Amino acid sequence: DNWKTYRNDQYGFEIKYPTNWYEHPGQNPKGISVLLLKTKELPNLDGTETYAYGDQIVVKASDLVGRYDKKLSKEEYIQENFPDDGFGGDVSIIKKWVNINNMEMLRVEQTVSGASGKTLRYIYFKNDKSYSFYLYPYDTTNGSTSKRNLEDFEKLVSTFKFTN
Repeated sequence: DNWKTYRNDQYGFEIKYPTNWYEHPGQNPKGISVLLLKTKELPNLDGTETYAYGDQIVVKASDLVGRYDKKLSKEEYIQENFPDDGFGGDVSIIKKWVNINNMEMLRVEQTVSGASGKTLRYIYFKNDKSYSFYLYPYDTTNGSTSKRNLEDFEKLVSTFKFTN
């Protein structure tokens, strides 16, 4: 396929993504590496959560830290960020470990507080870092997620590789 490449030298990885998605730099210094949207121009949603941008794929690399910059183990990070009980708002509906290109990734379907719909996330853990990818909206029941977006997303995740 004729896909574009996003490369992150700080965290040493790259992914490929479709030409009908556009790269926007992450706004959060601790979080989002790149935001992929179907629009060339970033909508001006002053102070609004990124969910308001509509169809999106977020790629994020970060240290395993929790509240107050406390270092976390992988297990603590999963419990804090993907709780079963929805404490803090987001509720993890389905969590399971999957193997993608010989990498064990956590696959999470999650409802999002303050937004309508769910996200689908894949998270890979290496050393004291997490590499996560998420698709929003993700809902196969009401058709808000196009089949094409889901196929693009699943393929994008499969192109993830380390560059160093």
